[in-house]
Amino acid sequence: LNLTPQNHARAIELLSRLKIIHPQDPTLLAMLGILKIDAVVLFFGSYEAHIPEALEMAYKALQLDPSNQQVHFTMCYAMLVQGGLDEVRYHASQIVDINPKTAYMKGVAGWFIALTGDYDTGLALIEESKNLNPLYPSWFHLAYLLKSFQQKDYVTALKEAHLFGMADYYWGPMLRAITYSFLDKQDHAKLEYRKAIELNSDLVDTPRKYISYFVMQPELVDQMVDSLSRLVE
Repeated sequence: LNLTPQNHARAIELLSRLKIIHPQDPTLLAMLGILKIDAVVLFFGSYEAHIPEALEMAYKALQLDPSNQQVHFTMCYAMLVQGGLDEVRYHASQIVDINPKTAYMKGVAGWFIALTGDYDTGLALIEESKNLNPLYPSWFHLAYLLKSFQQKDYVTALKEAHLFGMADYYWGPMLRAITYSFLDKQDHAKLEYRKAIELNSDLVDTPRKYISYFVMQPELVDQMVDSLSRLVE
């Protein structure tokens, strides 16, 4: 989630080459698995082509090194896009148990836990992460934004949507479009929606598929999809 599309493609190519040389390296397998999942949720890869590969690499990495935080990160991600929330929470807890003082990984664990719907536990871990290192990735804000959506606090949600960043991908403008729509600011919402569909044209016909990669609460997914449907021209 931290790479531009161009750098993401280069990273997959590089790690795929390294995998040929080091097929038993668990960290390498885990990192390549994450990039494969990124390719799906960020629109430039297909579920059928990438998710089975990512799962195979994640499970192999877990067998090779069950005490590797990066491996459990990949397992969280793989389980999330498949809706395995109990598995997400388990692997997130393993990330923290392995080393609770690793700032970034503690925040990652909190982010995944929050996305399962346990906002109190997840956001507490993210706050601990931010206290350890205030230089955190902007996508951590998705967890805060979704909690604000659940609470129907759309003013706070809008602040989080603008902090989300990721200008090269559709998720940023899509979340801002949804939030503006919730606030009944349709002109702003349509502007952001146009930006989002320029980055992911599939949003016009299949917004639910993409939203559901990160949003696990069906009712909230319905609300977000409905807010986008009002913006289609």
